[in-house]
Amino acid sequence: MHGLSTVGKRVPKLDAAEKATGRSRYIQDLKLPGMLYGRILYSKYAHARIAKIDVSRAKALPGVRAVLTGEDIPDIKMGVYKDNRPLKKGKVCSYRDEVAAVAAVDPQTAREALRLIEVVYDPLPAVFDPEAAMREGAPLVHEEHKTNLLRMPWKLHYGDVEAARREAAFVVSGRFSTTWVTHCCMGTSGAIAEFDPANNLTIHSNTQIPSLAQKDFMEALGVMGLPGRRVR
Repeated sequence: MHGLSTVGKRVPKLDAAEKATGRSRYIQDLKLPGMLYGRILYSKYAHARIAKIDVSRAKALPGVRAVLTGEDIPDIKMGVYKDNRPLKKGKVCSYRDEVAAVAAVDPQTAREALRLIEVVYDPLPAVFDPEAAMREGAPLVHEEHKTNLLRMPWKLHYGDVEAARREAAFVVSGRFSTTWVTHCCMGTSGAIAEFDPANNLTIHSNTQIPSLAQKDFMEALGVMGLPGRRVR
């Protein structure tokens, strides 16, 4: 223990002084010349077909620079399971699904543009419980997968569970539940995107795994017709 540099020692947090003195810069503190402000319209349903989206009034609002729906973007799939389009097309699969996005000269105009977007849904049966999702005949979140079980590309091995159960001094079993849990970030979630003259992309964002976010952005640029661009 005496020869170790970290174990058993007090390790000061590198950014503690910056945060304690209010000098830390969060995403809402960053401002770029000519920056536009984006807002996202989220689904009103947990599971529904998107029957119609009318963005004409939003596009006509002074100060709006762009309005996008799933019909306006290429078929980009993001996330660990590669099942998450940035803007949903055809149907939504959760209340947080992104249906449309706007960019405007200020936050107030962006919010008003969202209010002017008309979306017509055809609601579908939904599942809100993992056990219910596994029952025969349960509504499929992704019909093309033919199942609600995720086919992840890796396997997790925990050893001989039954042997551990037999050898354990105590075995406790029960049914436990908890409410939704999220980590408590100091800053507001957000992102600022900036292209340089060569179409290389710089993203300012708060993320737990920058390398995976960078990989997603690079793949998206390739689908958008900008392969080989650098992402920082």
